[in-house]
Amino acid sequence: MPPQRSPNPASRDAGQDAPSRQRLLEASERLIADGGVEALSMRAVTQAAGLSVSAANYHFGSKDALVRETLLRALGPLGAQRLRRLDALEAAAAVTGTAPSVEALLEAYLRPAFELRSREGTRSYRLLWARLHLGTSAVAEELKRELLNPAFQRYLDAIARALSDRDRDGLALSLQLALGATLHALVGYAEALADVPPLRDEALIARLVRFGADGIRASAPRRADAATGAGSGGPA
Repeated sequence: MPPQRSPNPASRDAGQDAPSRQRLLEASERLIADGGVEALSMRAVTQAAGLSVSAANYHFGSKDALVRETLLRALGPLGAQRLRRLDALEAAAAVTGTAPSVEALLEAYLRPAFELRSREGTRSYRLLWARLHLGTSAVAEELKRELLNPAFQRYLDAIARALSDRDRDGLALSLQLALGATLHALVGYAEALADVPPLRDEALIARLVRFGADGIRASAPRRADAATGAGSGGPA
């Protein structure tokens, strides 16, 4: 009868693969929300999850891989929901022959972030959202492009069709500025900086849509102005 080998810590912790992986991801999410990607360590995650470092290496292989999966799990659905809403708007436009307005496009882009925040829990979600946008790690920068850019580019194309007289590069900057206001509202900066009473999500979405649509129209230069370098209320 061959001798039996003693299981090593990684195989013992990974014996229940799905539960162990889930615990590591949940611990990583809490720690990223509290301290950011840069302050995260594999040891801190495994201690919070009650597992060994070898178990974390077994499941993810590196801190960057763990961070990537944590943020994809928490924030990945956002881009998909935005694209589904845009698909629906464009399908309706194909039937009616009327292109979606800037307001309709902004509402479709902004709403999923508030829906996910409500579903996932306000504090954790808004902090993760802020960490993704404000983080300086290579993995955070890569994920920003991966999670946000596909939907951003499609919405930019749709807004450029709605405002066909405007310079596309100018629209891109104006749209980013409008979305910056959304980030400001989502993570609670407004209440923190000015003691502003919190608005219900529907009221806040409506205000952000008006603010963003008016700002885009006012700041994006017209094509002729952009070509000549003339000022037209364009972005600084």
